[in-house]
Amino acid sequence: MNRIEILLKQYGPMLSGDLAKKYEKKYNASNEAARKAISRARSPIQKIKYFPFEKNQIFCYLEEQYNTSCYKKALYSSLKIHSSTIAPLLIALENNYGIISKNSFAIYSSSPIKKTKGHRLFSRNIADLLTSEIIYEYDTEYYILNDSYSGSMFDLTHYNSHNRICKIIVSDFISWAAKLNLIAYNSATIFPDIAEFSHFQWNATCPSYVQPIYNQLEQKPGFLVADVIYKNTISVSDITFFIEKINIIRHFKNVPNFFPVLLVNNIEPDALKLLKEQKIFVGILSNIYDNNYTSLLSDIYSVFQNATAILLKDASKIDLLLENIAKSEGRFNNAMGDLFEYMVGSFYNKLGVSYIEMNKLIPNDRGTQNEIDVLVCKDNKVIIIECKATKSPLSFNYVQKWLSEIVPTFRKWLQNTYPQRKCEFQIWSLGGFDGQSATLLEKHKKTTTKYTLSYYSKSEILNIAKKYGDHNFINQIKKHFS
Repeated sequence: MNRIEILLKQYGPMLSGDLAKKYEKKYNASNEAARKAISRARSPIQKIKYFPFEKNQIFCYLEEQYNTSCYKKALYSSLKIHSSTIAPLLIALENNYGIISKNSFAIYSSSPIKKTKGHRLFSRNIADLLTSEIIYEYDTEYYILNDSYSGSMFDLTHYNSHNRICKIIVSDFISWAAKLNLIAYNSATIFPDIAEFSHFQWNATCPSYVQPIYNQLEQKPGFLVADVIYKNTISVSDITFFIEKINIIRHFKNVPNFFPVLLVNNIEPDALKLLKEQKIFVGILSNIYDNNYTSLLSDIYSVFQNATAILLKDASKIDLLLENIAKSEGRFNNAMGDLFEYMVGSFYNKLGVSYIEMNKLIPNDRGTQNEIDVLVCKDNKVIIIECKATKSPLSFNYVQKWLSEIVPTFRKWLQNTYPQRKCEFQIWSLGGFDGQSATLLEKHKKTTTKYTLSYYSKSEILNIAKKYGDHNFINQIKKHFS
């Protein structure tokens, strides 16, 4: 057993820098001798060289240690502490309940999404994390943090709630900035669309024609770029990706003038100080708006996370929330689409049901999950409602996929969970249905014998509410979805 093997056996897997220090101390050797010994080490000593550790370090371990708990703990810790490009991705996953959509992950990266001289591509970081099995793909939409590395399971329900809140925050800020003439109206690119500026991805980008952002000499607009981090308190480690993005861009040539904004709920003094030192606009929500905004935002978040419990215990909280949103001077308009399904759940709850559940996750044949917007048990029947608050009509492709993939998945689950009950599938679409999708639904409604199918446009939804005397529901639809 050689000296390097002895050290790894005694202390476990570690970075080459730490290994060199232990070698120097134990064997009274020079740093050069230690580094040469590590460089020359062969099997059973193994090395991970593809991760970008600081000072060109490599991760060393014994073959027998591979995939053990000590291996995973050491590698994960090393990446979080000593890899400035990988650490932000792991922190982002932790802040997003261990799961994050593929098209938003790059927002939290300090690596560019396009080839940039001297900088690692974001896609390469993802490939390395997948190779090492620290993350893995979930369905076609998400990356998951491997719980054997992180120590905690992912939570899709909480992630969806968190993601919805972030979209509300950035949309409200863009509306606020437009009203102040900081940016051009109706010109912003906002997530889930890919908002790109200078080879990096953001929550939002938008051109600005106000000085000094506007380039008067070339008569070209500058840009406002914004990211949002929503958690109880933001720390320094949470913001490093944002600062790094800004600092990299500042060294680019021929970059338009830009105005970086980081939107946060609460932030630690050290993190705030660092952002101010970097001349970055920190948008603390309670300062931009007021405490009523953050309070109402928290209430919306609570509904997203605990809708079923709220409906069962005190459904009036949802009605009160909608009333408060209506009084919020035009804010939270972008929240209403997400809240529509809870309005439908509240409507059914008032009718009298034996059971109701919101956002239930159902396993599918792909080993992942599909989400039921609203599940209702009423009159010995199970009703599953798909809620869509889009302004545009539902397309043929959407309806076809729903009928051919989603409904069969839910039916399979229903047959095992509620074998003695009839089942009904409904689509409530405020934007209605295009000609082809309406034809497909009507044909399916008439021909299917395995379950009942119903579909409702906005006018039909209002008629149903009128039939059952739910005038509050009618008023909310008219107020928020005119």
